[in-house]
Amino acid sequence: MVHKWIIKSITAINANNRPGEIAAAITIGLMLGLIPASNITWFVLFGMTLFLKINFGMEMIVLAIVKPFAHLLDPFFDVIGYNILTTKSLEGIFTQWYNTPIVPYTGFNNTAVVGSIIAMIILFIPLWFLFRTLINQYRAGVRDRILASALVKKIKTLPVICQIVNLVSKANEFKNS
Repeated sequence: MVHKWIIKSITAINANNRPGEIAAAITIGLMLGLIPASNITWFVLFGMTLFLKINFGMEMIVLAIVKPFAHLLDPFFDVIGYNILTTKSLEGIFTQWYNTPIVPYTGFNNTAVVGSIIAMIILFIPLWFLFRTLINQYRAGVRDRILASALVKKIKTLPVICQIVNLVSKANEFKNS
């Protein structure tokens, strides 16, 4: 299953269509990777991505890459969350939410959860534009140079890589027809 995600991601990056969907998948994967997964909020956000038109394989690859290192940013998110959760003007709202059924299980009272969600809300659109621009730049010039390099030509001769390249080519032909 993972190899299918990798193949689909490589195909999507190299195809000449919809860089916004790939950028959204990378951004959402990054967002889900940085938000602690021990609460309902994470599962709801993940479930919502199943209904979006994005490259799911790319989202899963980014999530798998980011999640093991997410704890390194927890102190930063903890400071943001602490500042939000200790704001006096929001104390009544948080008390009301805490006394509402199910809401305490969202992790809103966890400083790392709140901090990471607020940071991702603020950064989502700038990151989407950044990744979209990077994908377009990759397609415009970098992709052809990478494919023409001696290292890639040697790697392409490996039997496993030949099979993957054939699958990607077939997938591209199928999409274009």
